[in-house]
Amino acid sequence: MFDVTALAETDLAEAGRFLRAVFGEVENYPPFQLNALRWKGFDSNPFAAAPRSFGVWHEARIIGHGTLAPLRFLTPAGEVTAHCVIDWAADPNTRGSGVAIYQALAKCTAMQIGIGGSDDTRAMLPRMRMRVHQNIGVYERRERVLAHHLSSRRDWKTPARIARDLGRNLQRPGLAEPRDLTARRVPAFSEQAAVPMPSPGGGVCSERTPAFLDYALQCPAARMEGYVFEAQGEPAGYCVLSRVGTSCRVADLWVEPAGDAIRWSQAMALAVRLAMTDGATASILATGSTAFLRGVLESQGFRLQSDQPLFVRGAGVEAGSEIHFGFLDYDAYYLP
Repeated sequence: MFDVTALAETDLAEAGRFLRAVFGEVENYPPFQLNALRWKGFDSNPFAAAPRSFGVWHEARIIGHGTLAPLRFLTPAGEVTAHCVIDWAADPNTRGSGVAIYQALAKCTAMQIGIGGSDDTRAMLPRMRMRVHQNIGVYERRERVLAHHLSSRRDWKTPARIARDLGRNLQRPGLAEPRDLTARRVPAFSEQAAVPMPSPGGGVCSERTPAFLDYALQCPAARMEGYVFEAQGEPAGYCVLSRVGTSCRVADLWVEPAGDAIRWSQAMALAVRLAMTDGATASILATGSTAFLRGVLESQGFRLQSDQPLFVRGAGVEAGSEIHFGFLDYDAYYLP
C-alpha cells in the first residue's frame, strides 16, 4: 500500500529529476523545468487550490507522481467538478505506485478524465473503472510544408511526404472570410468586459472564466497569446493560441452564436491567420471533440491526425453526450 502525499515547492526539483528519468527527457525539457512545475502545481488557479502536485515516496525518493489539472464541466443539469491527471509517472521497478496516484486523486472531484496515452496506459485505465466516453480528434493544417518537415525527423521518405502535403494543400478548401469578425490581442482576459464564454445550451462544455484563461496565458512552457473576437465592435468570443517550436495550437476558441457553423468557420479561419503572423509557424493544431467542431475544422482545411480516447471515471455527464473539450483542458497545448 502506498501513501500519496501533496508535494511542497521544495520537492519540485526532485519531481523534475524523476519525471525526466521516467520519460527519458533532457535536462532542459520545458514542461519539466522548475518554473513549469511550479505553475502547474502551485500558481493560482480558480478551479483548485494549491498544492496540485502529488507523489509517492520511498526511502526519500519519489517513485510515483501525478499533477491534478482541475476542470469544471457545464451541463444542462448543472456544474460538475473534474480533473485530468498530467505528469503521471511511476518507477518502472515499483508496481502499483502509478495506480495509487490515480486512485487517490479520484477522490478529489466528481469526475476524473484521461486522454489518449500509451498502449499500456490505455489497457490500464479500464481496470481502474475508467470508461471511454468519446474520442477527441486532433486536427492539423500544414501551412509551410518544407519548414514543417525540415524541423522534424527526416528519413528517405521525407521527399515523398513533402510532395504529398504540397498536393493536399492545392486541393484543400480556402479559408472563410472573417467579414465583420475581428481579433484584438489582450494581455489578460480579466481586464476585458463581457467576453462571451462557453455555455451548456448546446450540450456539455468545459467551463471557462477570465481567471482560468489568464492562468493558461501564464504557462511558461509555451508562448501564449490571448485574443478577443469582436463583431461590429462588440465582444463575440475569444481565442487562445500557444506556440511551441514550429507548431501553433488553437488551445481554446469560443464564438457566439454557439451553434452557427458559418460564424465558427470564420472564427477558426481568423485563428489560422493569427497563427500564421509568426514566420516560424509551419503547422497549426486544433481539437475536434464534437461532430460540429470536426465539421468546422474540415471546412477550413484541417486534416484529422489522430483520434484519442477520452476516458471518464465518476458521474455527472450522461453517457452518449458529447463534451466540448479542447487542448486547454489538459497538457497538449504546451508539450513539444
